[in-house]
Amino acid sequence: FQFPWFLIIIFGILGLAVTLYLLIFSKQQ
Repeated sequence: FQFPWFLIIIFGILGLAVTLYLLIFSKQQ
């Protein structure tokens, strides 16, 4: 059984994208 590292990478990128989006969105208000 191989651990799906690509899932962690995808979730990590999505998490960073959401965090950056929320930071930018909150600064614009």
